Parts: sequence; structure tokens; C-alpha cells
Amino acid sequence: MAIRMTKDEFTKALFLLTLAAGVGLGGCREKETKPGKFQASLVHKIKESCKEDRACVIRLKDVTDFPWDQMFAFKKAVDQHTVEEALQTKVPPLQEGAQVVFVERGRIVLFEAEPWDLERPLPDDVIFVEDSDLKGYRVYRPEAILKVKKLKFDEVVQYKLDLVSETVTPAK
Repeated sequence: MAIRMTKDEFTKALFLLTLAAGVGLGGCREKETKPGKFQASLVHKIKESCKEDRACVIRLKDVTDFPWDQMFAFKKAVDQHTVEEALQTKVPPLQEGAQVVFVERGRIVLFEAEPWDLERPLPDDVIFVEDSDLKGYRVYRPEAILKVKKLKFDEVVQYKLDLVSETVTPAK
């Protein structure tokens, strides 16, 4: 089956197709770079408490304003099965990025997908889990004390958090 178009119809169709593709591709990049509520609060606390370039410590319960008893921090490339197995419940389809999930008495109270970009480091990114972590996630309690280390990439600052206290439950 052949479709017949005039030159003007073809030009118009090509223009609309190009415009639609440009809007679709351009729109997705921006929405992935805005941090969620928890990450924004955490970065604010880090900037407030860690003014110098040397490492400092923060306590997780000091950056949340809701009750929780476990925080699951998943690496950026975690798969759906790993998240559901760790949380022991079904979750909505994952977005790209690290997943941070707060739980109280087995019930999810906050599920946040943190932004990331495969091509470049994002400013104020927070790293809880390294790609080398075997299970792809870590579990923290509210009393967890974390050492904050600033990482600089050109003009971009990111924060790597390492556990100082022993209040973490290792992944099984």
C-alpha cells in the first residue's frame, strides 16, 4: 500500500515528526535532574554541617521529618526484582536512578527515585551504595551515623556517604 503526498504535505509531516521527536527527547532530560524531597533535605543538611572540604559526619534521623525504622538505599542500576525482594513487597515500575526507600514497621513511607545521568556527574548527587556492593543495596537505621566526603568533578560537587556507626543491617 503506497501513501501519496504532495511535496507540501510531505514537508509539513516531516516538520511535525521532527518537532515531536525533539520535544520528546528534550523533555526527558530535564525531569531526571531534580532531586527528591529526601535528597534535597540531605544535601541541605550536608551543606549546612560540612562547610569545609574535610570529611564530616551526619545522622540520618536528623534529615527526615517523618517516622521510619529502616532506610533502603539501592544502587543506580538496580533491577525491579532486587528492590521487591529486599522490601518483600511489589513496587511500581522503577525509574532510572538510585532508589531510596523508607520503611516503618514493614510499610513503605517514602519511595524516592534519585536523579542521575549516565553521561555526566550531576551536582549534589549523593552516593550511598557503590556498584561493587554485592546485593546492590544497604539498609540503614535512623541512628546511623555517616561520614560525608565531598567529591569534585570540575565544577560539580557530589557527596559519598560511608557508615561510621554499627547500626546498619547488612544485605543478606
